[in-house]
Amino acid sequence: MDFKKISKKREIQGAKDIGGRVHPASGARWHTKGDFSNQFIHVEDKFFCSNNNSSDTYSISLDVLHKVEKEAFSIGKTPVLKFGLYNARQTYNNKDFAVINRDHIIKPINYSRENQVSTSKKSYLVRINQLEDIYINNNDILLHLTFTKANKVFVVMKWEYFLENMDLIIEEN
Repeated sequence: MDFKKISKKREIQGAKDIGGRVHPASGARWHTKGDFSNQFIHVEDKFFCSNNNSSDTYSISLDVLHKVEKEAFSIGKTPVLKFGLYNARQTYNNKDFAVINRDHIIKPINYSRENQVSTSKKSYLVRINQLEDIYINNNDILLHLTFTKANKVFVVMKWEYFLENMDLIIEEN
């Protein structure tokens, strides 16, 4: 699997989704961090490819979330982490997610109590089958994730839901 090709394709599609632009060199340059952005939001895009194992996981890391926040705040934008899951059978393809700090959301968010999780660690391991089950049940808000030691709460939602409600979710600076 060509990770660079997948990454570039995801960045182009993500920028198109938000009416923005792709950052050169995937944000590796000092003056343009992150993968893509528009006038109001700054997005870091992550994905991983699995081997069909139902125990496959993705780690939502507080360090990555802090990095995205720092980069976005330095240019006056709202930070968003986008992540996607891929496997050889393509079972999870095109299921992308947005992770946003609850403090940056202006629209009241309804979420199921069973999808509320917290951790005292610096990352939360999301199981693919956990997200898949929630996704199949048509919940737009997948997780309400609290990092207790950092006293930060993040909302994990379907990327499509984020796009459809972007103007109601993110406050324009």
